Amino acid sequence: MEGREEELAWLRAENGRLRKAEKEWELEREILRRAAACFRQGDEVKTRRWDFVSAHAETFGVQRICRVLRFSRSGYYR
Repeated sequence: MEGREEELAWLRAENGRLRKAEKEWELEREILRRAAACFRQGDEVKTRRWDFVSAHAETFGVQRICRVLRFSRSGYYR
């Protein structure tokens, strides 16, 4: 019986981790969706990148946006 209880506890914890990860992925998907509407392939205008980060920083956070879009955080703060 103890083995089943341990397994159930592990499965519940894993389910919680997966739900948290799913929420993170949903946020990242939304960042990518909004960025796709803003940028075109080959668009290298850096000020436009930083304007995007500034416009969405309150919603998603600078660190997350820069990580998802592979922008330099230090470049943004510069």
